[in-house]
Amino acid sequence: MSAMASVTVVIPVRNGADTLDECLDAVLSDGIDDLEVIVVDDRSTDGSKDIAERHGARVVGMEGRHGPAACRNRGAREATGDVVVFLDADIRVRPGTITALAERACGPDVGAVFSPYDPATKYDSLVPAIVNLQNVFWFAGISEEAVALVSAAMAIHRDVLLATLFDEGIERASVEDIELGWALRGRGLHVVHAVDLPVDHMGRPTLLGYWTSRFHNSRLYVHGFIHQSADRGRVFRPFDSLYMPVGVACAVAVITTSIAILTGVLPPMASSLAIAALVIWNLPFLAYCLRHASVTVALAAFVQSMLFSFVQVFGLTVGVLQLLTGGSVPEHRQQV
Repeated sequence: MSAMASVTVVIPVRNGADTLDECLDAVLSDGIDDLEVIVVDDRSTDGSKDIAERHGARVVGMEGRHGPAACRNRGAREATGDVVVFLDADIRVRPGTITALAERACGPDVGAVFSPYDPATKYDSLVPAIVNLQNVFWFAGISEEAVALVSAAMAIHRDVLLATLFDEGIERASVEDIELGWALRGRGLHVVHAVDLPVDHMGRPTLLGYWTSRFHNSRLYVHGFIHQSADRGRVFRPFDSLYMPVGVACAVAVITTSIAILTGVLPPMASSLAIAALVIWNLPFLAYCLRHASVTVALAAFVQSMLFSFVQVFGLTVGVLQLLTGGSVPEHRQQV
């Protein structure tokens, strides 16, 4: 990286004590001179603040709970580095990753650069392993010239970010990074998927917690999608912006709804056909899992992915209903 470019690592955290220590250890062992590390504490109650201070990070406390979008924006405003590298508190970077991401973020017409999760990350229990496989399979479907931005491990030049901040109207962790990617692309900037710089996702989710999170992701995706379409008109190419899991869920929802409208009632064999289609659709995921995990974990992940499709369809359906009924959703980008 150019000697002129300095780096600030910003880590938003809300009760992330289980993983924050390891996250910061990895950041500080990367050997970057004069690295600024800012931990933005979103009213944690588990000692996350103490862990950050023990590592020498500058802790910025939020007044009230505001969510990751607002925390990242606050960290960016506090940062002094030329490049801001955002890390989730449950991410472990490899040596050299921060420097490499920051270098690429300084490239011409680059909006943001992000890392995928590593399929080889080891877990001591089943659920985190199958969730990671689901996530890395999505990453595998994103080209290097990406249409979907993921902020778990992401670098962006500070000047670029301050001109197009995260949408603070999206208060919970969901589509605030995807929406930012759309906004950056709307400015003619590139979103780069650094496929050669994987990171370890150390989170230990429950299935219920994961499905709840993805439900809200799908629900809020509808609104971000509509608002970007309204703001950018024909410049916004919607089908290019549907990353794989949402594309699948949309297809299932549209087909199911069309059949219901045309027939008035689903035929008796519709459920069997739907299940068969779902199995066939998920076979590439099963093949991917078998390449990266044991047969037991791969089969468990395969079953989870089929059930997960219904979670996404449900989230998309609720999002559409909220949109049609004027429910409480962000109506435009809010950059307070």
